[in-house]
Amino acid sequence: MVIPNVLTNIHQLYNYRKSILPLPMTFAFAFGGGFGAFIGTIFLVNLSLEALSIGVGCIVLIYVIFKLFVPSWKLVYQKSKILFFPFGLFGGILQGASGISAPISITFLNSMKLTRETFISTISVYFMMMSFFQAPALIYYEFLGYDIIIVSLICTFVLLSSMPIGAKIAKSISVNTFDKIILILLVVISFKIFFDLLID
Repeated sequence: MVIPNVLTNIHQLYNYRKSILPLPMTFAFAFGGGFGAFIGTIFLVNLSLEALSIGVGCIVLIYVIFKLFVPSWKLVYQKSKILFFPFGLFGGILQGASGISAPISITFLNSMKLTRETFISTISVYFMMMSFFQAPALIYYEFLGYDIIIVSLICTFVLLSSMPIGAKIAKSISVNTFDKIILILLVVISFKIFFDLLID
């Protein structure tokens, strides 16, 4: 997913570039993610990450339950500047180790109740930075070869072709609806984490 991540998120960032969070916070989040993805790839090769996956899945479910009972709660990003790098870092580690950063990265951004445009532009920078940092490690450990690159380019073409459809649908979605969609996505990802652990 490294190549599709870079190319599709460049497209998303360009479309929503005027809505991005202030650059110091965006880049702190993104560089944390990039550095974390590099570390996570090393963990992928050398460590068992079952406990980490279980912990992350539980944390996300607790967050979702909390949001259901206290839907008005949110972080104010102007007062949470010091949190951007560490949350980016932990999300990146999870991405490098398991291929999924959403339980941390998306949970963090979702807790601020950002507009859809701001959310997309900020997470696009994050995903791109992780890919740039992770690619050398994947090549070094022989996870990324010519065959994978070809398949990735084909997948990228499919994704880019379908994105205008998604963008048209998304224009009719309110902030509250978008927030609920993200919560549903987090629940699905959490259950996938537990399901994958059960079948291994």
